[in-house]
Amino acid sequence: MTPLPVTWGGKRIEWLDGLKGILILLVVFGHVALPVREGHPTLEAAYNIVYLFHMPLFVFMSGLLAKRSLDRTGRLRIERVLDYLLLAIAFNVVLRLIDGGGLSLGKALLMPGAPWYLAAMAIWILLTPILAQLRPVAGLTLAVLVGVIGSMQIEATYFLGLGKALHFLPYYVLGYYATIPQVGWLRGSALRRIICCLAGAAAAGAYLAFPDRLAFITRFMYGDTPVSIPVVPALGEYLVMTVLGLMLAVAFVAVAPAHPVVLAYLGRRTLAIYIVHRMVKGALDRAGFFDSVTTLDTLPFAVCLLGAMAVACAIALIPPLPRMLQSLTVYDWSRFRRITISDSAQSSPIR
Repeated sequence: MTPLPVTWGGKRIEWLDGLKGILILLVVFGHVALPVREGHPTLEAAYNIVYLFHMPLFVFMSGLLAKRSLDRTGRLRIERVLDYLLLAIAFNVVLRLIDGGGLSLGKALLMPGAPWYLAAMAIWILLTPILAQLRPVAGLTLAVLVGVIGSMQIEATYFLGLGKALHFLPYYVLGYYATIPQVGWLRGSALRRIICCLAGAAAAGAYLAFPDRLAFITRFMYGDTPVSIPVVPALGEYLVMTVLGLMLAVAFVAVAPAHPVVLAYLGRRTLAIYIVHRMVKGALDRAGFFDSVTTLDTLPFAVCLLGAMAVACAIALIPPLPRMLQSLTVYDWSRFRRITISDSAQSSPIR
């Protein structure tokens, strides 16, 4: 089974599927570029610009599509929490086996890498009943306070991805209180799209023009790096990072194509791409692929990276794999009956 398309009022929102497709390609790019970006200024600049906005925007969309985490009576659908949590642990175990890092119960619950997102979804969904009871201003203010504290933690908290869950919480909450028509307003006229694109270009241009002065943004982008500078300058740096990221995010919302056949296809299979590409990347890393790539000239280097991205996506899109991932079963603990993951697919763009 494939995930149901994003809809509003019974009508399919194709540009949201396309935006999901763009974002998952950027996720693959980020993971493939991570081990080889140093020593390649252009690649590192592109990597940092992507990380300014692509995960915040992904998390925002998770919140935007999370309304179904509550049933019609306002009660939390606990099976969705269990779904994400169990899948995150299984994903983490497999990755650790591929990476050769050893395995124990403690390590299975420590998620510094890709599985953190699925565990964070479980945490965010647990908070949904509280968010539903708060006014948007109060809920968002509280989330921002938690996010700032999470970004300035003394030590990275990898347990169930908690550190990153706190860091990205404001984007999830902002998405939860937003509606699809409100987000679509950015695309409502040519003038709005132009303004959004100019904002994104200005943010990217600022980073490219002043990479040394803006190098501090890397302290906050990943959500798991302790900040040792005083609070006041740290808050200023955090604000600059957030503003630049939002400027880039609105630009990508504005430019997402309206009828993106290929991108929409990828956007409806983001769960498979997210999980499988990271496994492929881990296998390539362990085989020494990325060590050999860094010694190549610019053109062969770029070809190898693009090839690695294409292989990862292609393997993830082999027809049985998305179907298998979507048909995994867990238990509805409230009724002791089996449900499919596709029942909870609407609460995250990674689905």
